[in-house]
Amino acid sequence: MNNFLSALLTIGKVFLAILIIPIAQIIAEVILLPFGEPEGITAGIVYILWGILYPGFAFLFVWLFAKFICKKKMSEMLITKVRVKIKWVVAAFILPLGVTFFYVIVVPGQYVKHSLDNVGMFNALALAIIFTGFAAGFVEEMVFRGLIMDLLKERWNLAVAVIAPSVVFGFVHVLGMDFSIGSIILVTVAGTMVGIMFSLVALEGGSIWNSAVMHMVWNTIIIGGLFRIGINKDPADIAEYLLASDKFWITGGEFGIESALPSVIGYTIVAAIAFMMLRKKNK
Repeated sequence: MNNFLSALLTIGKVFLAILIIPIAQIIAEVILLPFGEPEGITAGIVYILWGILYPGFAFLFVWLFAKFICKKKMSEMLITKVRVKIKWVVAAFILPLGVTFFYVIVVPGQYVKHSLDNVGMFNALALAIIFTGFAAGFVEEMVFRGLIMDLLKERWNLAVAVIAPSVVFGFVHVLGMDFSIGSIILVTVAGTMVGIMFSLVALEGGSIWNSAVMHMVWNTIIIGGLFRIGINKDPADIAEYLLASDKFWITGGEFGIESALPSVIGYTIVAAIAFMMLRKKNK
C-alpha cells in the first residue's frame, strides 16, 4: 500500500509540474491583454514580451516547485546555469538543417519566397526566434527534462524517467487537436522519440541547456516560419517549400513534417549517438 501511495504521489507531482506550462502561458496572456489584437510592429513586440514573460513565470514556478515540493536545488534536477557542450550546439543545427536539405533535395516541391516589408520581417523573426524558439524550447525542457525526469528517476529508475515523460511529451502535442487516428499515432510516436532524444542529450550534457538549445534551434528552423516546409501556403512566413507529395510518411499528416519519417529517423540517430556517449561516459 505504501508503494502504491508513493507512486500515486509521484504521478500527482508529475501532473502538477505539467500544469506549470499552461498556467505560465495564461498569466503571460493576461498581462498582454491590453495590446488586444496586435498589428504592425506591435505584433513583433508582443512576441518578444511573450518570450520574456512566459519563460520568466515558468522559471519562477519551477523554482518554487523544486524548493517546496521536491525540496531540491534546481541544479540537482539538471536545471543549471547556462552550460552547453559544443557538440550539442553543432548537433542542434545539423538535425533540422539535415531534415530541411532532405526535403529540398529529395522530395518534389515548389520554393516560394514571400515579399515581407521591414515590419513583416521583424514580426517573422520575433515569432520564430523568441516566441517559437526560445520560449517554448526553454520552458518545455525545464519541465519535462528537469522536473518530471527527476521525479520519475527518484521514484523508479532512469529508464522510466526517460521513456515515461517522453510518451507524455508526445501525447501532450495532440491534446485539443482535431487529428485523424493516423496523425495521433504518428505524432505520439514522433513526440516520444524526440522526447527520448532530448532526455538523453540532457543527461549526457549534465544540463537541460543542452537539450534546450537543440529544442530552440529545431523550433526556430523547422516550425518558426523562417523556411517552412509543408503543403499549405502561409504568407506570414519568410520562405516556404511547398511539398508536391501527399504521402503520409513524407508530410507528417495534419501535424506536419515534425512527425514525418525523415524527422523521426533524425531523432533516432541523435538519440542513439547520445545513448552511446552516455554509456561510455558512465563506464
